[in-house]
Order: sequence, then structure tokens, then C-alpha cells
Amino acid sequence: MESSKQTNKDVVQADELVKRRTLYGVRPKKAGSVVNQLLTRHGISQQQHNQQLRSNWNAAVGPKWNQLSLAGSISRGVLEVTVANSLVNQQLTFEKKKLLTTMQKLMPEAKLKNLRFRVGNVNR
Repeated sequence: MESSKQTNKDVVQADELVKRRTLYGVRPKKAGSVVNQLLTRHGISQQQHNQQLRSNWNAAVGPKWNQLSLAGSISRGVLEVTVANSLVNQQLTFEKKKLLTTMQKLMPEAKLKNLRFRVGNVNR
């Protein structure tokens, strides 16, 4: 008799739990959300973004400067560009407005506000 009461009590509790989960439960995740999480976890989306950023930068500066400069990261709307030497830094600074406008057209989702040049290693 005791075990039958306990079993009934367990069944009632399980039934209430199922009802509660149906009302307040976690919904299944959307496939797009799961895929984005996996891409982010493995760094694939960041690699694709960096590759796209660098190819857009190379298109913006042209063949004259793309071997002497390397697009880095975007932080708070500022694209960090590493240049080979101070001469390249000065030349690209002269062309900064044009380059910024071109990059804004190529990557409107990046919401670029400024370009920052720094001298460093541009070996790929």
C-alpha cells in the first residue's frame, strides 16, 4: 500500500513537472542560432571576417600599397592598419578620407568612423 501511494505521488509530481515545462519550458533553439554558436566557438566567423576585411582593404588601397599595408582589427569603428614604414604611413594618411569612404562603401555593416595607421610588421 505504501509503495503504491509513493508511486502515485511520483506520477503526479512528474505530471506537474511536464505541465510546468510545457508552460514555462525552454523552447528548441533555432538552427541558425546553433550554427552561429558553432561558428563562433570554432573561430570560423572571425576568420572569414578578417579575410573579408583584408581583401576589402587590398581593393581599397590598390596594388601600389597592398603589399606595404595590412588591415588589422576594427574596434569601436576604428580600423587599425599596420604599415611597413613611416613613408607609407604618411602617404596613406594623405589618402585617409578617400580610403575611409571606400571602406565604408565596401563594408557598410562595419560602421567605420576612422582609420588608424601604425608602423609594424606586414609580413603575411
